[in-house]
Amino acid sequence: MNAWIDCMGDAAMTEEGGIFLHLDGATELKQSHPVIWEALNECAAFLNYRQHMGGGPPILALSYFA
Repeated sequence: MNAWIDCMGDAAMTEEGGIFLHLDGATELKQSHPVIWEALNECAAFLNYRQHMGGGPPILALSYFA
């Protein structure tokens, strides 16, 4: 997950306004792979927290569709 955080953080810094991830099939992912679901949300939150603590805006938004 550290590599994912680093890659997403680096990619978000090159995109004006950050990155917006739209996840189709979110309900299925949450039900079939709850550990991955939690890790995805925690990592996204961590990226935005790290930005906030550094005085910057959020850089990653997750959008879910059932």
